[in-house]
Amino acid sequence: MIEEISRRDIADLRQFLVANDYSAAGLAERLGISEPPRSDGTASLFHATRATTPLNALVRLFLAGASLEEALLREALPGPFLDMCLHTGLLNKQDDRIAAAITIVPVEDLLFASDAYQLLGAENANEFILPAHTRAASFLRHMTMRTPVELTLDLGCGCGVQALFAARHSQRVIATDINPAALRYTEFNAQLNNIENVECRLGDLFEPVADERFDLILSNPPFVIGPKSEFIYRDNPLQLDEFSRQIVRAAPARLKDGGHMQMLCEWLTITGEQWHTRLDAWFDDIDCDAWVLRSPPKRPTEYATMRLADISGGALSQATDFGEWLGYFERNSVAAVNAGMIVLRRREGDNWFHAHGIAHEPQSDAGDEVQASLAAADFADLCCDDETMLQAHLGIPASLQLEQRFDRHADGWDSGMAILRLKGALGIQLEIDLPVLAFVNRIDGKRSVEECIAAFCKATGADPAGLTPELLPVVRLLAQNGFLEPVEADT
Repeated sequence: MIEEISRRDIADLRQFLVANDYSAAGLAERLGISEPPRSDGTASLFHATRATTPLNALVRLFLAGASLEEALLREALPGPFLDMCLHTGLLNKQDDRIAAAITIVPVEDLLFASDAYQLLGAENANEFILPAHTRAASFLRHMTMRTPVELTLDLGCGCGVQALFAARHSQRVIATDINPAALRYTEFNAQLNNIENVECRLGDLFEPVADERFDLILSNPPFVIGPKSEFIYRDNPLQLDEFSRQIVRAAPARLKDGGHMQMLCEWLTITGEQWHTRLDAWFDDIDCDAWVLRSPPKRPTEYATMRLADISGGALSQATDFGEWLGYFERNSVAAVNAGMIVLRRREGDNWFHAHGIAHEPQSDAGDEVQASLAAADFADLCCDDETMLQAHLGIPASLQLEQRFDRHADGWDSGMAILRLKGALGIQLEIDLPVLAFVNRIDGKRSVEECIAAFCKATGADPAGLTPELLPVVRLLAQNGFLEPVEADT
């Protein structure tokens, strides 16, 4: 854990790291490592860093968390730099060996310090600050809309990864956290990256910003749903998914008109209910449009196994712990645990709620795709009545891909279903049957939806009066998901 370190020492640290290619690009080019291992990847790191060079020594210290002989380090690193790190507490010495007190992770062209995994123990697990390259942090970073804004809030900032990236497209960023250690890391990382427009405030959730409204709110809160709350930085502090619900309900009052919140969370499906039933209540009367990206849900047994393995470092915890978790879910009639992202946009009027299923988390920036999806939902909402949709001119976006699935049966292969997929980081997809695909192929942007239906009916011998009520919901669904897009009609 870092304490007070002077700006001069932080600047010297940055200068040395940059000069020796301690960056995402440098690791990829010189060591073949696209990103630091998220779990125990010390074997691969040590194989890649066999030679005694400054970069290899830095990687072993600050990424692998290794304890190295002082004599070896003094061969690889300049004495003044090594002494500065020891003096400031960035490195610790015990006998003739030296180890890092923190982890420093390169993410794109930024550097992020956080707590060192090898120091994680029962005594400090409650306040352990995770590194910037966790799956959740990467998911939120890739999904963030990067439209320039005036004021952004990073709610529960941790080591500051969302705040620092948001600083590039925000005039000001306010980063809040209940843990003073998180704010120290965020301030340290802002200085390490020469970022000056991030302000840190201590407090619980929205308390430090009670009177302010934001263009963008980003949040990756602790959302592990379990029978007890032990660790601030992992466990949901309230029963079931109540913590996430309270954030969603409180957020609109902190958004400017037209402002967005992008939040990672988990929520439950209760036995006998649809997966979105609880969310319907969350979004009721909050003056926000809501868009949900839902990852594949997990059954209680799957979820408990995953979370207990996280706690125990990869090995399943004792059977008594597993039984406690399953008992908790059974008592509360939990059928599944859902995870994903909630996007809110403050807007008065008749608000919409849409959802997408995603098969995987994006591995590259998808902020533009998020904005495009919101625009598609807006269009579908604008054309909520049938007559407006019939007169709309729609086209097939250039990013649309088509796949066809064939199913095997006794007499051969059935044509099965067609899969429409939008190219991009999100990989949004939809299954349609072949007659619908045949209709979609008639949509050209030159004719109105009504004219396209008429042409399809003429080609197939169908009755437009009978088929139109069946096709319009399909058109609306395709437009809502971005598989059809509005085209300005020729005048």
